Amino acid sequence: PQAYTFDDVAQALSEISGATVTYASVSDDEFVAHAVRVGIPEQMARHLVGSLADVRDNQLDETSTDLKALLGRAPASLKDGLAELFTPLAPA
Repeated sequence: PQAYTFDDVAQALSEISGATVTYASVSDDEFVAHAVRVGIPEQMARHLVGSLADVRDNQLDETSTDLKALLGRAPASLKDGLAELFTPLAPA
């Protein structure tokens, strides 16, 4: 188990995409305003701010082996999980 920062996510996305991805901290209000501009409902954007603030404020730094025990195997690494989320599917 390992806790990750937004910089860790940016580094993993850089490796996956081959392009430089950087993390830029913005205020909660700036995040909500941008999210709304790109089509996310304001209520959802405000909910996301709460979750993202937990990461920003190190509230999720405590780790455990519970998921590994439940799965019966190690969970995917950050890079592998992000690659699965952000790699386009091959045409069927």
